[in-house]
Amino acid sequence: MSRGAVTFGVAAAVAWLLSACSPGNSAGADTSAVIDGTLTPSSTVTTSTAGDAEADNAFHRAIDEAGIDRATAPPLAVTLEGAAYCGSEDVTRDGLNAAVRQCFADALRERRTAVFVSVGLTNEGDPLAFVSRTDGGSTTFYFDHTRDPLSSGGWEVSSCDDLTVGTSPPPQQALVFACAV
Repeated sequence: MSRGAVTFGVAAAVAWLLSACSPGNSAGADTSAVIDGTLTPSSTVTTSTAGDAEADNAFHRAIDEAGIDRATAPPLAVTLEGAAYCGSEDVTRDGLNAAVRQCFADALRERRTAVFVSVGLTNEGDPLAFVSRTDGGSTTFYFDHTRDPLSSGGWEVSSCDDLTVGTSPPPQQALVFACAV
């Protein structure tokens, strides 16, 4: 994981690190209990089905608001391509969005394709965005480091077939994701 993907605040920093697919970053929770719905989202998120024009528009708005340049991004980071759109979160402004993350965990459990967008800032205050995508078993995290001068300056793509789901520490209590080691 690049140096720019380190923080957004104490609870969010923990979640950010746990969501990266790098060895040693395990959420360390009972995956089946969390995925089976023991965490109730604090708000509802309107999810959409694949091919839904409203979902496409909402997803593209989130991509644009995150500052992601669609022309230079990996194609599956910026298109739904049959995925349900779970929503987005601005970790710097609002913290983790429990409902968006629950939607993503439900898709994982049900082996459906789904996507969510997360944005925040690095330690140095540079914008950082990532797109999480599950395709019915495999999960891919697309990290946009293009606006972080202390990183690679490009995109980092991490994939795994065995995802661990845990819960962030209070007060957030949102799901966090990590590639199992």
